[in-house]
Amino acid sequence: SILAALLSPALKTVREKAKQIACMNNLKQVGVALIMYADENNGWSPPIYHDMGGWGYFWHDYLRGKYLHQFVNGGPSVLICPSNQPRIFITGQPGYTYGFRGMWGDNYTAEVCHSIGVDCKTYMPAIPWTSPSSEPSAFLIVADSYSPGHGNQWYYFDIFATTTTFFVRASHSGIANGLFADGHVTALPPTQLTNYVARY
Repeated sequence: SILAALLSPALKTVREKAKQIACMNNLKQVGVALIMYADENNGWSPPIYHDMGGWGYFWHDYLRGKYLHQFVNGGPSVLICPSNQPRIFITGQPGYTYGFRGMWGDNYTAEVCHSIGVDCKTYMPAIPWTSPSSEPSAFLIVADSYSPGHGNQWYYFDIFATTTTFFVRASHSGIANGLFADGHVTALPPTQLTNYVARY
């Protein structure tokens, strides 16, 4: 029992490191799917969410089946961080996935909504794959995320989040994994996260 007590912290660290690596591999696959989607859609990402009145399409709905394989209810998924609840794909809860960059509150989003003639309150619009103000390698697109109200991962994160809204979560012992518009995935410690989001 003494040996087990000594080894337990090390084994926990190894398990978490394995989950972090799995998470990064998930995001890389998502990145490939998003780039393929953008290539076939004039350089635009999928809409983050499209409210159809009582139901809607999430960003990953535009990828599954063509750019990403479909997922079994209750099984692992490349859309789910293995270190963050719920850890499995739940058909009835399609919002519990990695977070896509939410642009609410940003003037650029308002311009996009206006240009395509939709209401930003019901339609979180697609965004160009590259930001007009950032290099692709510095434009965070998808990341570990969290919704305090739901207690789970959430399908988008608000880059301006400060308190109770949806934000990037440092799910891996204080580290968050992030996918950038050029397709690279990196581990983001707090000192780097502050370059991209208001809260983590």
